[in-house]
Amino acid sequence: MTALNNRISGKIGEAAAEAFLKRRGHRIITVNYRTYGGELDIVSVHKGILVFTEVKTKSTSFRGAPVGELTYDKERRLLKAGYWFRRVDGKEGKVPYYVGKLRFTLKYKKYRYDLVEVYLHGGTARQIIHTKNVIKTER
Repeated sequence: MTALNNRISGKIGEAAAEAFLKRRGHRIITVNYRTYGGELDIVSVHKGILVFTEVKTKSTSFRGAPVGELTYDKERRLLKAGYWFRRVDGKEGKVPYYVGKLRFTLKYKKYRYDLVEVYLHGGTARQIIHTKNVIKTER
């Protein structure tokens, strides 16, 4: 069996994380949101909280757990991307939410940064670990 390349395993991990969050009641606003300063893998609203989720995918734990890849520089880029998302798309505590072509507005009072670690085996997500509030913020 050949190892999956990073791009393919990353896409599989992000799809698994998105499905995982939906099953837990998250309303997905957008995925792979690119802005000045960085990218947000998944942006969702859950119980009135705007959630920025970073997805880390591994096919082996040989080089350490995915949470170890959340470096100080990566945290700074996530904070900057989250700031720009709130400033551009999340003004006044509201974000657009689409169901097909219907547009709704979801309100949020707080925001947080989560991490979803996806472990793959044979191209399939075998284990998913969701850690809430991995980057401490003032809100």
